[in-house]
Amino acid sequence: MIELTLDDAKKFASNKFKLLPKIEQEFNELHSDYLIEALEELPHSGINLIRLRALAWIHDIGKVLGNENHAVNSLKILEKEFILNDVDKDCILNHGSSSIPKTREGILFRIADGLSLFYPEIAKFLLNKESEETNDEKAKANFKERYEKYLKAYSHSPEAIAILERNYKDLNDTEVL
Repeated sequence: MIELTLDDAKKFASNKFKLLPKIEQEFNELHSDYLIEALEELPHSGINLIRLRALAWIHDIGKVLGNENHAVNSLKILEKEFILNDVDKDCILNHGSSSIPKTREGILFRIADGLSLFYPEIAKFLLNKESEETNDEKAKANFKERYEKYLKAYSHSPEAIAILERNYKDLNDTEVL
């Protein structure tokens, strides 16, 4: 096992995501980039963003085994490769689950993970994927429901709400939605 660094995390993720279909590989790389962008936009005083940037690259690595329980699978894979502390584990296990992170870093990471879905390239990817499974109107309605869900979930964070509203408005202004 090695110490978790940004470079090692990015290399590890890049290699593992090659096991996924090309479109999912691209999505996960974009998702990591936008999660990092959201982390940097949110207030993060006293939080080690360098560590969270590394986690952004590897937190979804369990998807190489399937989407179900991917957070738990991510942790299992990562514990064999990297030295992880309790904060790392909190971020990985609680980034998209219905459980509540126990650390400030975990809370920030979870919010940034959700916000990343509303950046244009990610939103387009999600809408296209869902449109293939249903239709354009249903996909857009589901995306709006996701937006409303996140408005409620992040109501305690005016900064998160501002990012969410800005990105959602941009999606509407550019006629993505």
